[in-house]
Amino acid sequence: MTDDTAEQYPDPACNICGKAPGVEFYIKQTDICPHCESRERHRCVQDAMLNRGLAAALDLPGKTVLACHLIAVEQKIFGKSARFINFDARPIKGLDMQMDITEMGQIGTASMDGLIAIHVLNHVRDDRRALDEVKRVLKPGGFFLSTVGYDFRTPTREVTNQSGDYGAEALEKHSVGTFRTYHPDEYETMLNDWFPTTRFEGRDVLNGAAHRIFLSRRV
Repeated sequence: MTDDTAEQYPDPACNICGKAPGVEFYIKQTDICPHCESRERHRCVQDAMLNRGLAAALDLPGKTVLACHLIAVEQKIFGKSARFINFDARPIKGLDMQMDITEMGQIGTASMDGLIAIHVLNHVRDDRRALDEVKRVLKPGGFFLSTVGYDFRTPTREVTNQSGDYGAEALEKHSVGTFRTYHPDEYETMLNDWFPTTRFEGRDVLNGAAHRIFLSRRV
């Protein structure tokens, strides 16, 4: 790497794995860390956990928390201080149970301390039914931590190619697809219909982008 290239592409370390992604990260304009496979949204959540008070607000130690397909890099963010019950609507190996977030009948009412859904509700056919179920399973004072894919430029809009990200089988058998892109203000308004919601904003240490993170509470 020449001095000019190093100046053009500053190389901070990923705040999840601690490794610099390398110049190819910037040349290819990707958001995926080549070492830990974290994405922009993950590094923003990590920033909120480390620097913006999210970890203290969650207070995870000793809690039992449902997690909708908490992937490996997300498990690094939230650590091992809580008991996580990891689930997905699809029959994915390594998860604790197969369960749709819109039909969590396997979980007792008011039995969970929290539920984490990182970029989940875009991919749920009936997001409002999911919020009904989230509210049902949470204890009073329990938290719902969520992020979604959003776009400031347009109102919340439906996606035409619903099977584009996960494939036709996931859509047909398990109702997992990509159904909408939210406007972030509209998503927050929707959350507030179910729960009082606080907004955090994390920043990606690698590209400087910011992303909203929503912490809702069951009253």
